Amino acid sequence: MSKELEEALTKVIDQLQRNPKPSKTHLCDTKLHVECGQKYIRVWFSWTILVLLPNGDAFESASANGGRLPNRNRPVGNVIELVKRPGWRRKVKFVTGQYDYPFSISFGSFGSEKPECICGRTENIQQTVLGPRCNYCRGADIRHMNSVRQLGGMPRVGDNVLRSNSDYYRNS
Repeated sequence: MSKELEEALTKVIDQLQRNPKPSKTHLCDTKLHVECGQKYIRVWFSWTILVLLPNGDAFESASANGGRLPNRNRPVGNVIELVKRPGWRRKVKFVTGQYDYPFSISFGSFGSEKPECICGRTENIQQTVLGPRCNYCRGADIRHMNSVRQLGGMPRVGDNVLRSNSDYYRNS
């Protein structure tokens, strides 16, 4: 890890330890750990919440349960460039998951500000097991799941069975 990246990452982690945003984030008095691999640098809590490349580019982890590889479709930003900007402390925050545990780290409004549905809409978006969906697509998904159940089947997402419509809205 380069000296510049190490200093920037230390500043970001210190800011998150002192002032975890959102304030209801549960860290349980546990420190964030940094693990340096040969290709990637990982910041982890009890699972990986940020994966960095040696040039400072940061990504969310590849899987929802804290994978060790970067999800290149979900860039967060560049840590070195972030620390150089004025007011960077306000932009660094946790993205919390279930029970207010840190799911990943966000560096403000990098990339698209609003989540987008697969159909292209940006209004009335809600997170589902299939990803962000607008109210029209969620309605179509629920109607499809109900028709599959009516025919005697059980709707699935990958290997996960969706026993009820509330399973459709789980984030993990």
